[in-house]
Amino acid sequence: MARTDPNTFLNHLLVALSAPNPISSAGPTVEEAFKSHLVSLAPNHQQPTQLIPSLYSILKTFWLPSSPAYFSLTASTSTARTPSEHRFLYWDPQPLVFNGIACPNCSFPLTNKGRISSGPIKVYDVGKPFFVVGCEYLCRSNACITSTTSEGRKFASTDPAILRSLPSKLKDEFPARLLQGDGEVGSGPNVWNWRALGVSTSLWNMVSGALRAGLKKDVIMTLIWGVQNGVPDLSTDPNLQQQPSAQSDQHDAQEANKMDEDEEEEGDPENKPGSQTTQTLESTVHYQSACTS
Repeated sequence: MARTDPNTFLNHLLVALSAPNPISSAGPTVEEAFKSHLVSLAPNHQQPTQLIPSLYSILKTFWLPSSPAYFSLTASTSTARTPSEHRFLYWDPQPLVFNGIACPNCSFPLTNKGRISSGPIKVYDVGKPFFVVGCEYLCRSNACITSTTSEGRKFASTDPAILRSLPSKLKDEFPARLLQGDGEVGSGPNVWNWRALGVSTSLWNMVSGALRAGLKKDVIMTLIWGVQNGVPDLSTDPNLQQQPSAQSDQHDAQEANKMDEDEEEEGDPENKPGSQTTQTLESTVHYQSACTS
């Protein structure tokens, strides 16, 4: 399936990885963090929304600020707000493309309507998941208004057609592989509502590499679970020290059987003609005969 139908395979992988949103160990919840990020990403009403966001122009990153939970635990003595421990990626590539992005349907210039506020989409990663805050792009050409609604044709900044229209270096900065339906995913609240829609590029490569190495589904999922949730220390877990793996036991048994079969077929190596022991005895007899003569 991974080879012949990657989209269906990705859907099955998302089902296998399904888990609730991470719970904050300190500081704001993931939902509170999203609302806070929406405020920080709100455009300045005195400037057009097409200007490059300060996250890109000043901080030079697609990742919104985050912080280890420890600093939230010790933030009571400071008045500065500590960023959330949860990871959010803001994806608004249009202002980063010279002359903007054209409508994939009619080539009319798209209008940037800003961040999608109904919710992010969830992306499973090797460790904890991250969340993508997307933007809505709108085409108001006569052709798209006639074929859709009076508002025009809507796109999400993560739609496949939008990603395909980007320069390759910019497209490569999007760190996820998302589900693709029959058409564009869109920017509606039926999609942008914390729904899990993809996996990180790192996780996809890890699973693909494991499949190429011949690992089965259960083994791959066990590896992912171990990375995400931790495993006991091998040096301190007596059960892991005293119980060799079944595969190791089977291998040892096969080696022992093979040695027994070889001994039965070859007989006693010390009496076998041509062996090192036989040659040594023959040399000794010849030497003694020569001395006697």
